[in-house]
Amino acid sequence: MKLQKAVLSYLSYHDTSPLVFLEDKSENIPDDLDELIIFCLERMSYNSSKNYINNRIETDPNKWRSSIDIWRHVKFYKPEITIFDVMDSLYRQQDELVGHYCITVQRQVFKLRMLNTRGGFYSDIDTEFGFEFIDWGGINK
Repeated sequence: MKLQKAVLSYLSYHDTSPLVFLEDKSENIPDDLDELIIFCLERMSYNSSKNYINNRIETDPNKWRSSIDIWRHVKFYKPEITIFDVMDSLYRQQDELVGHYCITVQRQVFKLRMLNTRGGFYSDIDTEFGFEFIDWGGINK
C-alpha cells in the first residue's frame, strides 16, 4: 500500500488524461492487458501521441515511453485498467522490453526489444515513484 500511495502522489502532479494515436485507425484491439501494452508500444514506434482531452500532441513517434504514457494509451481503450495493472504487466514482460531511467523526463522509459536491437534493460536505480523497478511486480495486488 505504501508503494501505491507513492505512485498516486506522483500522479496527482501530472496529466493523466487518456492518450490517442494521431494517425492510427486500428480496429483489432487486444482484450488481454499484456497484449494491449505490446499493441500500444508497437504503435508508439510510428505514431505521435495526442491528448484525448485537449488534442495537443505530447510525444512524437519512436520516442521512449514511460509507464504513465503507456497507461494513458491503455486507458483510452480500457478505462478500468489502473496504473498499477500496467506497472505489473511491464514488470512481467520485461524480457520483451528495453528500458532505462531517462534523466531528461526523469522517468523509467520503455520500448519494444523486437523493434530496438540496441540497448538492454537497466533498472538498478529508483524510478520516478521513488522505488526500484523490481518493486513494480505485484504492485496491483
